[in-house]
Amino acid sequence: MLVIGAFGSNRRVLCVEMANAALGEAEGVEWGRALASNSTLTALNLGYNMIGTPGRQALEAAQEAHPGLVSAVGCRM
Repeated sequence: MLVIGAFGSNRRVLCVEMANAALGEAEGVEWGRALASNSTLTALNLGYNMIGTPGRQALEAAQEAHPGLVSAVGCRM
């Protein structure tokens, strides 16, 4: 989760692909925390993971508070 937490203060990365990465509830919650303090990320793909309800709720709350995140599905390169 250290890697996920680092995105909270990263101001250069715009897009993250972590689909099918064996992420669970804890990682979903951690991504919610990271998004709450990151205003530069514009796309995040966490598809095909087992994030569960607490992770999903943390991500939804962070997405509502993060107007710059235009896609929570995938990155366009």
